[in-house]
Amino acid sequence: MRDHWHTLTRTGKSPALAARTREPHLEVNLRDAQRAGILDGDFVEITSRRGKAVAQARVSETIRQGTCFLPFHWGRQWGFYKAANNLTLSARDPRSKQPELKACAVRIRRARRCPPMNKIEALKSEKDGLEIQDDLVRFAREGWKTIGEDDKERLKWVGVFMRRPTPGHAMMRIRMPNGVVSASQVRLLAQLTRESGRTIADVTTRQQLQLRWVTVERVPEIMRRLEVAGLSSLQTGMDNIRGIIGCPATGLTPGELIDTVPIAREFQRIFLRNKEFTNLPRKFNVTITGCREHCTGGETQDISMTPAVADLHGVETPGFNVAVGGKQGSGAPWWRRPSTSSCAPRRRRTRARPSPSSSATMARASRGARRGSPSCSASGGGALSHGAGGAARAPAAAGGPRRARGDAQRSHRRLPSAPAGLNYVGLKTPVGRVTADQLDELARLADAYGQGSSGSPRPRTCSCPTCPTRGSAT
Repeated sequence: MRDHWHTLTRTGKSPALAARTREPHLEVNLRDAQRAGILDGDFVEITSRRGKAVAQARVSETIRQGTCFLPFHWGRQWGFYKAANNLTLSARDPRSKQPELKACAVRIRRARRCPPMNKIEALKSEKDGLEIQDDLVRFAREGWKTIGEDDKERLKWVGVFMRRPTPGHAMMRIRMPNGVVSASQVRLLAQLTRESGRTIADVTTRQQLQLRWVTVERVPEIMRRLEVAGLSSLQTGMDNIRGIIGCPATGLTPGELIDTVPIAREFQRIFLRNKEFTNLPRKFNVTITGCREHCTGGETQDISMTPAVADLHGVETPGFNVAVGGKQGSGAPWWRRPSTSSCAPRRRRTRARPSPSSSATMARASRGARRGSPSCSASGGGALSHGAGGAARAPAAAGGPRRARGDAQRSHRRLPSAPAGLNYVGLKTPVGRVTADQLDELARLADAYGQGSSGSPRPRTCSCPTCPTRGSAT
């Protein structure tokens, strides 16, 4: 192939070369194509004993009969079935140890007709959404009017949302696992809000904060400052695992079974910046709570982990029940379905791992049919439960784990006693709207009366934890 070299590490960055040869093609001899019923331009399935690839046929008489050629330049990051190494051998030369990656036996056939690819899947097939980070400095230099429609969608992978009602300005969504932030982080968010010129921000229903009126010129610098402070806007939009929500009083409430803040942070560490999880069929919502009170709605989440107790080897052990397949947002809500999976606490950090393989089985033609809920409805919960269970199997307990959470929904509205006679205080934020001054004041309260931390607990609220009883009254 003339236009590409290696695995597109250099030529893939050239717009001119990429435009000339956008996709891999299969070169096949005319007589072989006639026998297989393949015409020039048809899509072809190439299969070996090890796997499958799909490419468009280029029929010619220049290639020898009985042989076909598929370039190796496109790896799986460009699309799983574009990779020639799906087909090749893993055998190595016994002396040189060089792998046999140049030749193998294959069958070819005309590909079955596939449903049309929707717009979002088409742009994802061109490159991973996270790769838009490489273009942020250029966008900042050239201005928002130079950003194409596809790249406006890709910006959502880094938490930047260009809105039609606010041309030239964007919203940035900041993730905060379990809604917990430090006073210094809140001060940074207040400063970034004030610098926009319109000092407003929004607390979201997923325990995150949204910066408003951000110009594209400011985005690279904002992302740098967020990273230094231990915050991130990455993967807060589009087909990613969104913000992880949990109990607003985790680590504080006396009735809690498990403090889930470290679990939520570890769970986020697994998938953040990890391209295994940036091409999900649809957005993925997760709740992890160890609170015995029904304070966090997990019924409409793709994965909901709620407190449970099981008798393991004669010892009553706290852990989680895992439910799958809920949905919220557009259309009617779907309630999550109980899975057969549970998590023991001693292994919960490694088990709280999403399974991209289960998501990959969902249909990719219709955006509406690609959430976990339709998949569970079609399979009775089996497909997604199997994916969750593969990452979350626990030792079998006689009678199964017992629920440790109440049925009645509660919101931690009172001032209960946290450890050592301390309290946590909830603050209502009407419709989630806050100002830079209010964020600064929240940080001051956290420093003055708490231990330098605050949170975004229930939808549209904030809290100040570990506050002495006298300070609570103040």
